[in-house]
Amino acid sequence: MNIVMNINDTFGNNLSKVMKERRITTKQLAMECNLSESAISGYRTGRRLPNLSDFMHIAFILDVPMEELLYPESP
Repeated sequence: MNIVMNINDTFGNNLSKVMKERRITTKQLAMECNLSESAISGYRTGRRLPNLSDFMHIAFILDVPMEELLYPESP
């Protein structure tokens, strides 16, 4: 369970960081990915993770490698 929480938190933090850098809102990303705003919000807060298809689509829309969303930043 602890590993899952870390993945959720890492993905959520990285997603929020990239969205901020790209100046894209939760609503905009949800519309582009054909997802609900609550789904994107859940990803950003670490409450949930996207399925593989949605994850790949989010990375594509944000124009980032999938690894950038999954792995913690190097210190």
